[in-house]
Amino acid sequence: MAALRRLQRWWITALCTLLLIASITLIRNGWWGLPYHAGEISVWRGPNVPLRPDGTSPLFVMAVVRDGHVSVDRGLEGYPSQGDLWADAAAGKVIVTRCWAVVRDDYRGWFGLTRVRHVWKVIVEQNELPNDVQSRISDAVLAFLDAEGQPEVQRVVSMIRSSRGPAEERLATGYIHNAATIALLAVWLWSLGWVVNMYHGARRRRRAEILAQGCCPQCRYLLAGLGNAATCPECGHTLYRTQRKQPSRASRARASTR
Repeated sequence: MAALRRLQRWWITALCTLLLIASITLIRNGWWGLPYHAGEISVWRGPNVPLRPDGTSPLFVMAVVRDGHVSVDRGLEGYPSQGDLWADAAAGKVIVTRCWAVVRDDYRGWFGLTRVRHVWKVIVEQNELPNDVQSRISDAVLAFLDAEGQPEVQRVVSMIRSSRGPAEERLATGYIHNAATIALLAVWLWSLGWVVNMYHGARRRRRAEILAQGCCPQCRYLLAGLGNAATCPECGHTLYRTQRKQPSRASRARASTR
């Protein structure tokens, strides 16, 4: 218990405060350098695919589904007119959707990151499409990207084709971080005992000053002529002393005016 009381120091509180701020900042700014976004941290991994000269991503394409046939292109230039295409899409004759080839890790967890979900797939913007349609679109997108012959993109296509869907795993570092932070918070709360000790110390000093003036520290009753009485005859408060000084004339005068 004595060792725990040694933790009730102001500098322990200050140190724990700094460590807690650093811990929270580490999570808010990213775990292991990952960006933080609304409770979920995602990072693109695998090959570093550079942007195209026009600023577009080489992993982004457009897909058009007409009569069960899927056509994929960088844009929609291969169609007779944009007006006809969008009119057919509005009439339900054709499906036009954007697609991305994704190699991503989604990090999640309470406070610290405790699990990661690996996502290697083709994301179809219109996710309400039937599964068989989305599957055909994904196959067509991968075939289109692979046929372009860009090595970095082909590596992404290979990773997606070899994966067996999203997989999730636990992160021991996240649990360790959370446990350490909770323990640090407990030490911080315990260290605040110096505030209570400071209050009680000031109260004891004030009581000693009042007793030195020959008055009861509870009701300020003048104790002159009572000898070494253990309790106050006015309020019954225990005086917690074995010997009391006789009050001076000045003390008796101050007490009589209260």
